[in-house]
Amino acid sequence: NGNPSLPFLRWYGPNDQRTQLLRDARQLTPGDTVVLPTAAGGFEHLGDLVGLEGVDARKQPVEAAKADCGDEANFLSRFRPVLRICESLVSHWPHCAAQRHFIGLAKDSMLAGRISEPDFTVEVADTLSDLASSEAVQGRRWAWLRVAAGSLAAQLRRRSRGASLHLLSTGTAGDGDEAIATDGPMAGPIGFVICGRQLSREEARALHGDEPDCADELPEPDLFTHDDDSSSADFCGPVTLKMHTAGVCQFAAHFAAACHLPQEFRRDIELAASLHDLGKCDPRFQAWLLGGNTRVARLPGREPLAKSEISLDRESNRLARERSGYPAGGRHELLSVRLAESVPGVLQQAHDPELVLHLIAAHHGRCRPFAPIIADRSAQADVRLEWSGAHLHAHPATGLGVCSSGVAERFWRLVRRYGWWNIAWLETLLILADRCESEREQRLAERGNAR
Repeated sequence: NGNPSLPFLRWYGPNDQRTQLLRDARQLTPGDTVVLPTAAGGFEHLGDLVGLEGVDARKQPVEAAKADCGDEANFLSRFRPVLRICESLVSHWPHCAAQRHFIGLAKDSMLAGRISEPDFTVEVADTLSDLASSEAVQGRRWAWLRVAAGSLAAQLRRRSRGASLHLLSTGTAGDGDEAIATDGPMAGPIGFVICGRQLSREEARALHGDEPDCADELPEPDLFTHDDDSSSADFCGPVTLKMHTAGVCQFAAHFAAACHLPQEFRRDIELAASLHDLGKCDPRFQAWLLGGNTRVARLPGREPLAKSEISLDRESNRLARERSGYPAGGRHELLSVRLAESVPGVLQQAHDPELVLHLIAAHHGRCRPFAPIIADRSAQADVRLEWSGAHLHAHPATGLGVCSSGVAERFWRLVRRYGWWNIAWLETLLILADRCESEREQRLAERGNAR
């Protein structure tokens, strides 16, 4: 709305320099993911939010903060407890003594000086314990808050490998450990953040010892990421491309059938599932999964991998990618699209060829509508492979990131054809199938390591 003072976050993942707190919308580029404060309003245009009807976010920022479910969503998807303690968020928790005490701590004028004191940590841990045991948070609705609070209290008391406290500020990032919030116009500390380590499902169940059914409401932790192709380099096995694709196809068929989709849509989703990861056949991608070993990656007759057979830390993983020649920020799904387009007979099987191509392109959240621009200077020969008797080929430098590639136009045609929500729903069926298969593979690998 032309208000340059309202801060917002441009998000490209936790380790990307492009992730920044900004105040000028002119700094945005096509394809950026933007995280807005609830005070910006506008969320009423995305759907009906129960309890927020008629709320003017700019005039009622505390009431609008009810739309911020970030702590809950983060815990339910990753089992990592993080609680932002500030008045606008805590005021929407169940009313109890612990809730009121947290609001008082967040508004303490001496907070910046107290947060590093041991006595303050003890006070926070005790308040978390009181919150976890309060009658107000019993039951399924607030199970996530009860488990998160109990876990954070225990972690704060352990200290050696437990939780940590950080100031929550609406100012710009400093040199210290300040967290950044954007839920109000004022600068300086407005509260604090309690950050804990990720829990296992068994730990969550232990916190529900007296109410085991409630732990079933908490899903398996979700480690799936859309950030970049590095998720494929996580240790899972190894998992061959053939095995992974077969598993994704099974999940996709199951989900499409469970949603009672017409047969032609089921076939299109299964076709997209069978093609979605073919871009991983790029020899450079294969070398990355092999720790940067380009010689082994190019051996004739070697079965292509979908997931790495080598366990690497973040820095070793980066070095492996550089040795492989695979471009930073590379996207295997873009090459999958080009391979699917390379032989007309492949898409002739589809009821809606554009839908199939879009599902492939969007299965990691990109191409809605823009494909990322990738500087791929090491791409040389075409990638060639056989798929269901067809000989597919495409150059790894796909060119799909340019505005004239047709990716954006295809997305908008599909939006007009199926509607905003339906195209997102169809995308989700393939994304979820891919996610479930990756999680299944991860669990199998963990069981094998345990033995």
